[in-house]
Amino acid sequence: MSGFPREVILASAGTGKTFQLSRRYRELLRAGVPPERILATTFTRKAAGEILDRILEDLAREAVDQAGRALLARSLRALDRFEVRTLDSFFAGLGRLFAPELGLPPDWRILDEVEDAELRSEALAAQLEQEDADDLLRLLDALEGGRPNRSVHESLLRTLDAALELYRDSPPEAWEQPSAPPDPAVVAAARAELAEFEPPRTKKGKPDQRWLKVLTHLQETDPEEEALLANGLVKKVLAGEELYWNHPVPEPLIRRLLAPLAHRLKSEAAARTRAARRLLAGFDDHYARAKARRRGYRFEDLPRALAGAEGRAALGPLLAHRAGAPIEHLLLDEFQDTSVIQWRVLQPLAERVLAAPPERSSFFCVGDLKQSIYGWRSGEPRLLAAMAERYRDSGVVPEELHRSWRSAPEVLELVNALFPAIPGVKKLADAPELAAAAARWAGAFPLHESARPELRGSARVLQAPAAEDDESQEPVTLRCAAERAAALACEGLEVGLLVRRGRFVAPLLHELQRLGVRASGEGGNPLTDSGAVLAALALLWLADHPGDTAAAFHVARAGLDARLGFGPEAPRELAAAVRTRLATEGYGPFLAELAPVFADASAWDRVRFRQLVERAYAQDRAGGPPRPAAFVRAVRAEKVPSPLRAPVQVMTIHAAKGLGFDAVVVTDLAGKLFARPASFVRSRPDPAGPLERVLVQPGAALEGLDPEGAGALAAGERARTFEEALCVLYVALTRAKERLEVVLPPLKRQDLSLALLLRQALGLPEDGADVLWSSGERPGTAAAAARKTPTPAAAPAPAPVPLRLLPPARPRLLPRETPSGAEGGPLRRGRELLRIGGRAARARGILVHRLCEEVEWLEDFRPDRPALLALVAGHGLAPAAAAEAVDGFLAALAAPEIRAALSRAGQPDEPREVWRERRFQLVVPDEAGRPQLRSGSFDRVVLFAGGGGEVLDFKTDAVDESGAAGRPLAELVELYRPQLELYRDSLSRLAGIPRARIGARLLFLRAGRAVVLAPPG
Repeated sequence: MSGFPREVILASAGTGKTFQLSRRYRELLRAGVPPERILATTFTRKAAGEILDRILEDLAREAVDQAGRALLARSLRALDRFEVRTLDSFFAGLGRLFAPELGLPPDWRILDEVEDAELRSEALAAQLEQEDADDLLRLLDALEGGRPNRSVHESLLRTLDAALELYRDSPPEAWEQPSAPPDPAVVAAARAELAEFEPPRTKKGKPDQRWLKVLTHLQETDPEEEALLANGLVKKVLAGEELYWNHPVPEPLIRRLLAPLAHRLKSEAAARTRAARRLLAGFDDHYARAKARRRGYRFEDLPRALAGAEGRAALGPLLAHRAGAPIEHLLLDEFQDTSVIQWRVLQPLAERVLAAPPERSSFFCVGDLKQSIYGWRSGEPRLLAAMAERYRDSGVVPEELHRSWRSAPEVLELVNALFPAIPGVKKLADAPELAAAAARWAGAFPLHESARPELRGSARVLQAPAAEDDESQEPVTLRCAAERAAALACEGLEVGLLVRRGRFVAPLLHELQRLGVRASGEGGNPLTDSGAVLAALALLWLADHPGDTAAAFHVARAGLDARLGFGPEAPRELAAAVRTRLATEGYGPFLAELAPVFADASAWDRVRFRQLVERAYAQDRAGGPPRPAAFVRAVRAEKVPSPLRAPVQVMTIHAAKGLGFDAVVVTDLAGKLFARPASFVRSRPDPAGPLERVLVQPGAALEGLDPEGAGALAAGERARTFEEALCVLYVALTRAKERLEVVLPPLKRQDLSLALLLRQALGLPEDGADVLWSSGERPGTAAAAARKTPTPAAAPAPAPVPLRLLPPARPRLLPRETPSGAEGGPLRRGRELLRIGGRAARARGILVHRLCEEVEWLEDFRPDRPALLALVAGHGLAPAAAAEAVDGFLAALAAPEIRAALSRAGQPDEPREVWRERRFQLVVPDEAGRPQLRSGSFDRVVLFAGGGGEVLDFKTDAVDESGAAGRPLAELVELYRPQLELYRDSLSRLAGIPRARIGARLLFLRAGRAVVLAPPG
């Protein structure tokens, strides 16, 4: 190799950024470059691991001759010297290497999230003691955009976290906003001109009274009063409109009249900005002291220390001679996410590499401006945009990649249709800064091409059912998205369910659990998704809070107190014993001893509890937390992946960046893009330089009164927010390999959102169909069928009965199936289809089921007729009919067959758990293999210690073998058999029990008969 290349690559999603970087690394190794002279950086540990894995896998694959085997052997021996790292890891390594020069203690460490949150709260509390309460509340009101927050402390912490980097990366003068008062003579002249101003006249030649009203208001109002903002002429000027009641607005005159008010508002904004900086400075000082006392720091503290004067001095020896081998080859991944402060550390290293002869050094930088979604974390995409031009004279060559190796053509069809059309969205016409941002974004968007044309997929935009009058639309949309994810998972696809906001991850996980689909959250879930873990954490919490009755109840219910030799009446003694054992044994051994309590729990609980024990041992090795409650808080906050594979992964779009899934469902796009104005607006003309101006949220009035100052800053902030939102949408839509589904709520509001952008850019209908846009195959066609195991050909289906029902009032994206709908099987008699039981009969059935729900086991049930009558009061029956139903229920319990079915002694195995009136939903394949939603409610389920189970279903039919007063028992049994078979199948899927081991019994309460349809295995 005569010279090493120097490249800046703009690579669209799925075009192989990891492949390009790992290939460059292998080329350097083949050229004989020692690995310690190569530095490759990226942003996540997962990405760094993937790059290293790809390098080693390809070296192993190419080891087909002596030279290849020798290179692989050399690389494996030097594996400890490979520098494939996250930027955080690289900066942390420098921090340890130059700790004395940077003023860091030798034993410094990275703080965990829980401890860091405690330090931030401590720093805020210390600063608040020095602040005037009234001034602070006024400042908070400005920072929150005038929207009150219930928690002042949390609101301030959130705002300070977001603004701390602004404070640290700006000089004091950036926070000073001098405003010269207007010349009194100019203001006086304007008011004199107003007095002489002739209002427009009507067609009859008389002065227009509407103009007279607003002109009089201008003359009579104090020029500094905000009451001027309600004036019609002023509103037109501030909105940029030229006409008021069809006559030109005298804008120059109005602006001169408003100069005193503009000066007043600018002065108040400047005072708030100075106060905010003072608050940030005090908070940062207290925070720094608290971190120094703990000898703990955040990752972002390290590049700031390295970029300071001491840091730059310390980096000199590194650049000249680091561990015997200087870095000569720099490979930067995902560069669009690099922050200004990170670049200040990397820039000297990059420029040293670029200054060296190309025969001895190389430079590689790759990223995608369309995936810049970390502006809130100080990512600066303009650094990447300017990189090739900045270093053109150093031989840097730009390159672009737009062929996707990830996505099917149908997925890219949606991407290509959407983003070039966004500048034409009519909603942007009223916001020039957003229209300009959309034009910039779309102007840099290249049409994407799939490198895998043989991969057949589909892309669809779906509309969720409309919510009923008594429910919110959000949960309905989330349910619809969960159903679609579950349906795709049933086809054997790995599914990513993506949302914008993290608060929707938990509801979606819950919904998928109800559907019987195992799912995990981003980066895993906290271990608290397990009942066994929650019980153990309740015990540890009780150790620190002996008076917490809820924790004591949880501990007693799980049997942990009995395991430790205590009864539920002694929580304080139990808490003291736990504290003693934790101090003497440690968390790991103590929790490990509790494992037998959960031996009969589900596989999920056992796995998660083992992970809790592992987490406890790790905490012991790290020195242990100071109190049990600290350990509990840490476990609740930390996400831990489960070793059990989850077919659906629910995560935010930000967490999905860099990942790919067979199928992707995207929802939560309807949230307003500008629901809350930014607390601060700022300006950074040079992407590599410091901030030049920072201002507390000015508000709409000051924006209009100061368009060149506060208005320009606020417009720039909105444009950045909007462009980042487009990047978020792009990331979401480019994660899919084969199937992409976007779930939108019905269009009811016209607020600017990603959902509205998508609708208007694609020209989607505003109402009607479930499927608003589609491309490619549909679920259940060739792509899904290829994944399924072939099944024997089924017998020809009977001819369909020519009977059709009206479609449901609310369209549904998944067909429904219910066990109750299976009564009688596929053939139904006309009298059954037309049978109407009446409201009283239905109410009686509901009442009897409610009574049966009270019985776990007859040995523990105390029949109390007055109590039962009180229980069923208000169920829609007359008192006499309710009393008759209660008496019938008590008579049924006296029947020998019913008693045996509801008694422990009558069970074929030792009962472990009883479900009563438990609702369920599952996504299951229909006869053709297409997904459908099955929902229903078990009357009673008994799970046995030996691993089997039994479904018991209560029936209130009249039984009469003669047929005079009811139907024959044998006929009723066959009528309900299909329903019980669906219950058996549902329980098998929910509990993970083979269907052959699940029994089924029909309990005919009025006849006192129990009929076994299938014995438990």
